[in-house]
Amino acid sequence: MMKKNSTIWVCFKMMGYFLKTSPVQWLRWHAQAVLQSVGTVASLWATVVIFDNIADIATGEEPIWTATYPILIFAGIALVRNVFDSIGNQSWNIMNNRNLLYMRKKVAEKAGRLDPIQLENPQTLDEINKAIQGIPYSFQLGDTVMSMTTYFGLFFLVLGIYLTNMDPRLGWAVALAIVPKLLSLLVKGPLYAKLEDKSAPLRRQVLSYREAMSGQEFLKETRMLGASHFFKGKYLEALKLLNVETWRANAKSATLDLLMTIATSIGYLGVIYLLFQSLTEGYISVGVFAAVFSTLATTIIAVINGIEFRLGLASQHTGSVANLVNFLERPESIGAEKTINWQGDLKLENITFTYPNATKPSLKNLSLSISPGETLAIVGVNGSGKSTLTKVLMGLYEPTSGEVLVGGKSLKGVSSKTRYRGVSAVFQKFQRYQMTLKENIQLGDINNEGDLSNAMEQAGVLVNSEAYPNGADTVLSREFEGVDLSGGQWQRVAIARGLYRNHDLIVLDEPTAAIDPIEESRLYEKFAEISKDKTAIIVTHRLGSAKIADRIVVMEDGQIAEIGSHEELLSKKSLYEKMYRSQEQWYMSA
Repeated sequence: MMKKNSTIWVCFKMMGYFLKTSPVQWLRWHAQAVLQSVGTVASLWATVVIFDNIADIATGEEPIWTATYPILIFAGIALVRNVFDSIGNQSWNIMNNRNLLYMRKKVAEKAGRLDPIQLENPQTLDEINKAIQGIPYSFQLGDTVMSMTTYFGLFFLVLGIYLTNMDPRLGWAVALAIVPKLLSLLVKGPLYAKLEDKSAPLRRQVLSYREAMSGQEFLKETRMLGASHFFKGKYLEALKLLNVETWRANAKSATLDLLMTIATSIGYLGVIYLLFQSLTEGYISVGVFAAVFSTLATTIIAVINGIEFRLGLASQHTGSVANLVNFLERPESIGAEKTINWQGDLKLENITFTYPNATKPSLKNLSLSISPGETLAIVGVNGSGKSTLTKVLMGLYEPTSGEVLVGGKSLKGVSSKTRYRGVSAVFQKFQRYQMTLKENIQLGDINNEGDLSNAMEQAGVLVNSEAYPNGADTVLSREFEGVDLSGGQWQRVAIARGLYRNHDLIVLDEPTAAIDPIEESRLYEKFAEISKDKTAIIVTHRLGSAKIADRIVVMEDGQIAEIGSHEELLSKKSLYEKMYRSQEQWYMSA
């Protein structure tokens, strides 16, 4: 059975991808490579005939015109090879471009199908990084395999048969001259695979520090804090570690290449010696000797160097391509396509949830029931588990233990394709898409062809104001000759996007941080009004906004500390009451 991660396994997988992306070009390339290989050996044969005829012409045994036809054959072969070179290059470029697009699409689709919780795991992020790193080399590896199995493989097979018929020792000598290079490549593959495993987390660090130094999102704060020098030091430190690992691998590879080059040179000298011996012993003619000797340095050595170059690069990046293939072949929990009725009641039964690599759970044995059409507020200090609770409740994260029931049906094992139908959410870290206002909102539900104006009005997006000079077609990005919005304006756009999506359950997970407390309260009151008859969940640390809810859940250390209405919790001199009194002055004018 073929071992996963082996070069052969990776190559077979890549060949399968090529056949999917460019079947016609793949067959054309192979046909061209076969003809090129035969043409190379035919050129050697024509050269032998030319030298033999010239020798006979020089001694007067043959007339001068006898050298004409092999010369014409030689020229014809050269012309045909040049034509096929052009065709092959065209096919190569088409296959390369299609493969790059196909692989980028496949990696993006695969990452999009991962369970969201997997993106909280650094190991998964490393796998994605390594897969992306392998994309540019995927075609290179496949191209090398095709070259080895068609052009180079066939060339040495035909050449070996041709020389063996003259003198068996010549065939073996040429084969042995290639062996050292092949051995070195078998060793270099695992060497660079290990390098890739060490490099992936370092590359993510380098990109992170570079973004902190010069990325648009970080630029203002980094400059204001005077932290550019600090991040530069971190960046250079991570880059140095990355370069050290690369240098070590390259040093080992160069040493191995030197040893194998010496061995190959000895093998090449052995071929030359056997040529002389075959000539003196009468196994080959003077023409064969002259042709093989003259073309050996250009043809055979060029082919050996071609193998070294192609296989050298392939072996160096086999680990990267193996990471790409492994990521694409990664098992998926597809789940069953069941209809989830989010209009029903929601129940969390003994939920415990722990993030990957975390030392303690974020939610502990938590149980909660939410009635259809209820508005629930979730409050608590930072790190109490508010956002995690909503993500488990919506099915974004599967609990470590316990069960989430929607309308009496468990979310466990339900496909993401059907799980989120009828659910909408606006998160604290919402996305600011560099597209038009209209497109920013339509992304909430691309299958919804309804009117945008209702969602914009409900969210307070004033489309006819100066902020949107082209109305709904205003591009929200200065980088694309549009406008930029304030934090509060962006939050309203994000809320409009959430409201535009067809939903029976909607979650607002602290998306109003850039809006003042009084305006936030008004927005949530409007939200409660438009969410009537639909289940709504509000996550907020501003307790004045929570009082609009039917019930308030107070989170503390991953558990529900208190639950009740605003009035009930205030009357109990509870944790909620203390938190509310500390913020009460924010809402005095509300």
